[in-house]
Amino acid sequence: MSSSMEVDGEPMPQVERKVCDNEVIHKTIQLIMKGTESAQPRLISRAIRQNVAIRKYAAPAQLTMILDKYVPANLSSSQAMKDLIVKITEASEKAGENEIDEVTEKEKEDSAMDITEGKGESATKDEENPTEPSVPPTSILPEVEVYIFTLLVSTLLRYQLVNEACMASAVLIQRLGQFNRRSLDQISSKAYSYVQYNNQLQFILTGKQAINTHILTPLCIYQPYLPYQCQ
Repeated sequence: MSSSMEVDGEPMPQVERKVCDNEVIHKTIQLIMKGTESAQPRLISRAIRQNVAIRKYAAPAQLTMILDKYVPANLSSSQAMKDLIVKITEASEKAGENEIDEVTEKEKEDSAMDITEGKGESATKDEENPTEPSVPPTSILPEVEVYIFTLLVSTLLRYQLVNEACMASAVLIQRLGQFNRRSLDQISSKAYSYVQYNNQLQFILTGKQAINTHILTPLCIYQPYLPYQCQ
């Protein structure tokens, strides 16, 4: 990242931060896809579990990579996702982040262990053809779409962009209402957790809730310790 940003005529000091391994990101999304297509909730649970490193360290460029690889351009929520990444990129540049460090070896090993346990024939096939050229996606599973959108909401919160996260949460809630899939239960539960947590932050900062409580399903209403769950 360029260090040309200045404050009062002086160069802004660069803040070194960790970045997530691209392989962990791809394998996590593959676990969600495989778990959905093969009706194996345990794989989706594993993907959610290893998502911790991604939501903590995913860089704006990596979020753009995810959209390019998995989100069709004609998807109704595609433009909203791109707009959110623009906000995240601006916040990252304003913070003067210098994304040069990777996650710790232990974090890599923990994620790799989960990935290995979730591998199947499809994962092995992907590894055998790592240089296969990517093509623009033409479709996306609702589970993957909600996962990516939730990742963007959590990243907005990471950069303390509460207002933007509120607007994104409203879009996410509307999108979730368009699906009726039991395979979405685990991912939508996590999504609602972030929506409710963001709602609480907005109330603390402004005294007003961004989303009416009655809109949120019991999945998130009856989780009193959301700030802890979203750390």
